[in-house]
Amino acid sequence: MFKRHRVSKKGSRKISGDIFSAYAYCSRRPTCSVSARLSMASNLKCMVFYTGCVKHETDETSQRPVRADERKTLQNELWKSHCPSRLHTERLGKLDEHTLASGNLTGVCVDGSVFKQISYEGRRQLQSDKDLLTSLLLKKQDSLNNYIRQISASPSYVVSFTDAGVRLFHELAKTVPLHWDATGSVTWKDGNKEYLYYAIVFPNPTRQEEGEKSSPCPIAELISTNQSEPTPSQQS
Repeated sequence: MFKRHRVSKKGSRKISGDIFSAYAYCSRRPTCSVSARLSMASNLKCMVFYTGCVKHETDETSQRPVRADERKTLQNELWKSHCPSRLHTERLGKLDEHTLASGNLTGVCVDGSVFKQISYEGRRQLQSDKDLLTSLLLKKQDSLNNYIRQISASPSYVVSFTDAGVRLFHELAKTVPLHWDATGSVTWKDGNKEYLYYAIVFPNPTRQEEGEKSSPCPIAELISTNQSEPTPSQQS
């Protein structure tokens, strides 16, 4: 970590002649005594004076904060294709042995809580309004009018499906086993409320022909805070 730094003003008369200087130390003090002093002369050559001995406990970890452009990139990545815990596991698995042994978890973080917070921030930025219900109503009017079909504040639920999904439902209902996926995965937390995800789904026919397992395809979806809310099929 850098404790201090100094940039000389143009025309400075100080004897040192350094245009830049800084002092850094290991964040794991007092366990580790490493420190460094950096100085850059007017010829733009930088000298680093290193002292102390590296000594880290095996259970200590550290990382740089995720900020600015890196944080925005992570928000997009988490929004498009990753859940926070999965991304944390993937990045942790890509660390080489020496980096992992040193406890340097920069870009990985100690646990998935940092990624969860970044993911939450990204979702909030996509909302049209700070209030969740108002944001959904605006989304329905602006761009999702043919997808979001019903919004209720009390009890809280959102029913969504497309016209194509309804046609597919009537086409497949007689021949393909449709079922109500009621696992109730938590998609959103708002105070004491947990918004749960449910869906009417059918098996992926392409994957079945190839003999491969795959996630089912949703026809209609419901996000609700109550397990007893009407199903999307009843709403349609």
